[in-house]
Amino acid sequence: MKNTVNLEELSKDIPLEFSIHDLVKKNAHHYHFRKGKEYTCSNCGKVVEDSYPSCPNCHCELEPFQIKSNTNYARLSKQFWIIALQKTSDRIVERWFIACLEINRFSLVSEVSYEEVERNTIMNGQISSISKSRYYLNQGEWCYGYKYVDNFNGKTPRKRIEIYPQYSQMKSWLSDTELKYTTIGDWFEKQEEPNTKSYAVFAKLAFAAKYSWIEKVYKSGLVNLWLDLIQSYQVDFRRAKPSKILKYRNLLIKVNAGWPQFYAIDRFTQIKQSFSLDLIKKINTADQVNNIVKVYQITKMPIQKIMNYINTFDVGGYSIATYIDYLNMMNEVYQADFNELMAFPKDLIKAHDDAVEKFNAPTHEKEVEQWKTVKSSIMKYAYQNSKYAIVIPNSIQHVLNEGKALHHCVGSYVPKIVEGKTTILFIREVDNINKPFYTLEYNNNSVIQCRGMRNQTAPIEIKEFLSEWERHLNKKAKKKQVRMPEMAMCA
Repeated sequence: MKNTVNLEELSKDIPLEFSIHDLVKKNAHHYHFRKGKEYTCSNCGKVVEDSYPSCPNCHCELEPFQIKSNTNYARLSKQFWIIALQKTSDRIVERWFIACLEINRFSLVSEVSYEEVERNTIMNGQISSISKSRYYLNQGEWCYGYKYVDNFNGKTPRKRIEIYPQYSQMKSWLSDTELKYTTIGDWFEKQEEPNTKSYAVFAKLAFAAKYSWIEKVYKSGLVNLWLDLIQSYQVDFRRAKPSKILKYRNLLIKVNAGWPQFYAIDRFTQIKQSFSLDLIKKINTADQVNNIVKVYQITKMPIQKIMNYINTFDVGGYSIATYIDYLNMMNEVYQADFNELMAFPKDLIKAHDDAVEKFNAPTHEKEVEQWKTVKSSIMKYAYQNSKYAIVIPNSIQHVLNEGKALHHCVGSYVPKIVEGKTTILFIREVDNINKPFYTLEYNNNSVIQCRGMRNQTAPIEIKEFLSEWERHLNKKAKKKQVRMPEMAMCA
């Protein structure tokens, strides 16, 4: 039976292998304080009559600083994250400290204080965390609060001092721990970087402890899948179960599978669709699989034909979002089974535009009347600088024409627009104000999306313009809030 780590065991101290006091002083700026004609070293307190580039007593490098009557000593203080990875035979611990180096205004010597604010522990295959007034256990009985410290008592140190083994040392470093039977040490040794960020190291170690069965994936010959499981944050471990990997093992070996291929096999089997090895080999991402499944759920067409059609978008420059939007509208309008001509139109853009018209036709007259009220409420969003402008649509037809001109699905948003559930605005070039350029969806005081020709995402220049526009809106809102109390007082 697996032992469960308890709070008392996890709180046991592991002796530090370094002096935090010396470590902070080594990484901090030290000053040569000038007070009158004397200079004082902030590291050791040596007082001399002459200024030195380094202290003649402790030999640390110094920066000159003149003491005045209004000197702000708090400004000279420094704060650090100190993160250390330590181990014993039965546990690996990641310890986080906040260290403060402050100048004593009377002795002018820097003083170091520190406190441990978090401890993450791997013990008996459990990944656990304790921090100030917070503790957490992934698999156990006790759990409280959040898992990590990012801001402790308002302190936000910028500098991190990390005490971690190098990649090349990891295998030998783990040799006397509970992780020695996993392949995580081998993986670290193959990395090119001499060191890595602390949280990444511990995350990999914690991962190996929690999912020790991954070693069997490596030994079974599924090296690509093993690498993806170890490295990828996109892996869905609700699906990556040992039983499923064993079930598909022979097929996975044939296609030299990584995570996308395993995910495809699992998803296609789930929806009871047959597939070929060639189809699985062409899968590159899990998103590609999800898109194929979405189209299948709408059209009920064979997944091989769906993938062949989707692959033509790379040549035609169309967007998968445009295709799925077209299918959703056709499904809404006809509510009937798809034939091949409807599911795989030869001219997707024309088919999409026709679908928008059919989708909006039944309620068009009513929406025209509702638009008048909507337009008056969004006029406040109009804005222009020297290059770009935010333009308010004149009518519902104006919105529909925008979708046709840019070959995207904004026309299908008309019902939500007239109900006040979202706002559609146009971005134009000032020199060509009547030509469709980019379409903006704005809701709840934030930009939801901004799309150009064929659902192209906005470039950095447009994003900068939108940031400028949002700042303008915020200023207007603040001015309005300031005026309101004055009006109430006059009344």
